[in-house]
Amino acid sequence: SVFFAIKKSIYTPKRIVDMNVGFFIPGLHSGGAERVIITLANQISLLGHDVDLILATNVKNESYINEIADSINIIRLEAKTTFKSFFGLSRLLRKKKYHSVISTLTSANVILAITAKICLSKTRIVLREANTTEQELEFGNLKLKTLNSIAKYTYSLADEVVAVSSNVYSSLLEEYRLPKEKLNLIYNPVDFEYVKKKAIAKTDLASLINTQDKLVVAVGRLSEQKNFEVIIDAMPELLSRDSSYKLVILGEGHLREKLELQIARLKLVENVFLLGYKENVFPYLSRADFFVLSSLYEGLPSVLIQAMIFDCNIVVSDAVLSGPEIIDGENYGAYFESNNPEDLAKTIMESKRDKNSASDKTTYLKNNFSFNSVIPKYMKVLDL
Repeated sequence: SVFFAIKKSIYTPKRIVDMNVGFFIPGLHSGGAERVIITLANQISLLGHDVDLILATNVKNESYINEIADSINIIRLEAKTTFKSFFGLSRLLRKKKYHSVISTLTSANVILAITAKICLSKTRIVLREANTTEQELEFGNLKLKTLNSIAKYTYSLADEVVAVSSNVYSSLLEEYRLPKEKLNLIYNPVDFEYVKKKAIAKTDLASLINTQDKLVVAVGRLSEQKNFEVIIDAMPELLSRDSSYKLVILGEGHLREKLELQIARLKLVENVFLLGYKENVFPYLSRADFFVLSSLYEGLPSVLIQAMIFDCNIVVSDAVLSGPEIIDGENYGAYFESNNPEDLAKTIMESKRDKNSASDKTTYLKNNFSFNSVIPKYMKVLDL
């Protein structure tokens, strides 16, 4: 089933003629950026445009394949890496003559901008950037740092660049020196009704926790960026105050073994559970007493917006620069000092439910992150 419900048309295109639009990503990995692109592609296809989802590489486990609308044509360039998709992408741009193509993730953005320039394509090129340059350079590996250096010189080749948060916008403006005329601040779209509908599904929590337990939930790849170590390190302090705390982490990645060793070393095997990748995280968020976003950096994390739909305490690392933008200052959550497990434990214990009413929060979320708010802005940058 499609992750974000396909709804009736929410935006009237300015042209009667349908446009051919491409969405270019490295592959169908289980990441937030890929999910946003699929959501946008589904909605633009629904509006009657011809949509191609262009995958640079082959991914063994395509997490989101069932979420793509049947009306979307999937094109696999089958390159070994995103950069090696240059020739396949070049041939495709010459053949299809797209009206516009949008990409996301730095590697795809760089190769799309370069390819379109070299093959003299008249296609409108739109790049979506989801992370701040400064934090990627600080915390990223050598490959990511090299990509950012190249991106500084290639993003200017695009017709439009989308920043997913104010901090990403400022980063592109100051670090990449992109002109304001090319920059667009557009938040990630979330389908609130569908999230609530999916939240009623059954989970495996019953065998792990009881109704009296205080459930802490975290979601994301088991990677350095997500910094789940700090939440695990906070658990002994929480349990010393209240033995009912349980932590569930939803996601898969290369740090699984390291995190499992950390859990064992801290004697937390009865209280901390790595449940792996879950296609539907919403039942877990619905049951959560606390949602913790511990990342070292993020652009505009959709899972934080999704967690806010439910009645749980929101706790965000102060390293997530878009945090105040999403939780509206401190109206809908609290912050802890990044990499400080003691402060995280204290923040969880002291955090309270939203200061504002549920209706106020719903209005705030829909005004900023609903399809009605977001999709028309993407239609504009794609010139549809």
